[in-house]
Amino acid sequence: MTDGSSRLVIGLGTGRCGTHSLADLLAAQPGTVAMHQPAPCLPWHVDFGWYRDVNDLIAAQGPAVVALVAWYYLPYVDLLARDHDVRFVCLQRDRASTVASIDRLTAQFDHWSNRSPSHSANERWRSLFPSYDVDDKVEALGRYYDEYYERARAHADAMPDRFSVFATTDLNDDGGVAAILRAAGYGPEAHPEVGIRSGLMQDYRWEEPG
Repeated sequence: MTDGSSRLVIGLGTGRCGTHSLADLLAAQPGTVAMHQPAPCLPWHVDFGWYRDVNDLIAAQGPAVVALVAWYYLPYVDLLARDHDVRFVCLQRDRASTVASIDRLTAQFDHWSNRSPSHSANERWRSLFPSYDVDDKVEALGRYYDEYYERARAHADAMPDRFSVFATTDLNDDGGVAAILRAAGYGPEAHPEVGIRSGLMQDYRWEEPG
């Protein structure tokens, strides 16, 4: 990182995989402004109007290292890589735990299955996720997980110096945290001791935005 220059870190993951903790870790780093799931939330299908608003958010932070962490940046990786000096850090929890956790935390609504009786009526919120033509929410969540990490691995293969995938459990040891910070572009100034423990992830509820 060049002193005085702006730089971007994008944190990724399906949700329920430690992204809130990743944002806390990045926020503790020198010269970094970190935000977890900030507005505007980006639609799964690329929308250039919303993307421009994200660029405005980044520009408003000035010369700081800007860290934005949310699942909804994945479809915009190529645009972000084109437009910014950016590193991508993607967290991956095991499939069964992720699906079960999302299912439990979104028990009253379903954004992923087109045919589920609990399918969300909130069009704005639904737009933030892919949806699948299946009856069962858990099956749809499994497909979401598979698609998400298939796309993430493809990005990691295409730009290995800029896109890294880590297991959520890497947040549980100093070596893993240090590797995450290196992948995010931090050098000796990093504070790896601020790492959090993935086993303590909060069961906060996903609120539907208006």
